[in-house]
Amino acid sequence: MDFNELFPVGTYRRMVKKVSVSDTVTNRSKALEEFMSTAAFLETMTQLAVEILDHKLPEGFVSVGVRSEVHNLAPAVLGDDVTFTVTVDRVEGNRVVLSMKADDPHGPVATGLQERVVVSTDLLEKRVWERFGGR
Repeated sequence: MDFNELFPVGTYRRMVKKVSVSDTVTNRSKALEEFMSTAAFLETMTQLAVEILDHKLPEGFVSVGVRSEVHNLAPAVLGDDVTFTVTVDRVEGNRVVLSMKADDPHGPVATGLQERVVVSTDLLEKRVWERFGGR
């Protein structure tokens, strides 16, 4: 399988997300209850990465996140629209590195990256069961 052909560098997915209460840190910190959480940035980045990759894979294969980074640059506030762009930056064998940028109406709010590996679902399941002693 030629992953460079499946996932050309520069392929991207964009989405606008309105910051909702479920995207904030209301249950963790009163001081941060109006701001988009790092977890919400990571979740949205992952969603877009999966949308870019997984639908192009043959049956029996999936992409799995192996590394993620989010750099918060400025607070995104409850009710604001945040535009996320996730782009394929590099393909190395079965590894795909994607970058993320997120902007609200006032400017950049976050950047990030995610590395995903394409694996066989059968092999993944086999390794899981081996790890747990064949349960």
